[in-house]
Amino acid sequence: MRIIPINKWIHVEPEKVEEESESLVLLPEDYKKADSHYGVFHIATSSGTHSVGDTIIVPSHVVQSIEVRGETIHLVQSNHIMAIVG
Repeated sequence: MRIIPINKWIHVEPEKVEEESESLVLLPEDYKKADSHYGVFHIATSSGTHSVGDTIIVPSHVVQSIEVRGETIHLVQSNHIMAIVG
């Protein structure tokens, strides 16, 4: 599927994080690790100022996850980008 964001929206993909090995400490079944306030993403579709593959840091709460035709896409407005990781 081809995504072309408009109006300052940028198509991003979350950085893949390796799964942690099993803990030696017994935790409740419903335990969920606290989410970070910030996330690391990669630009998925080229925009005027960012290139595909650029790594960026954005606040996690501003990322919009939308399901389209059975596929989840992530969009963020360009003014929410805090940093480009070099």
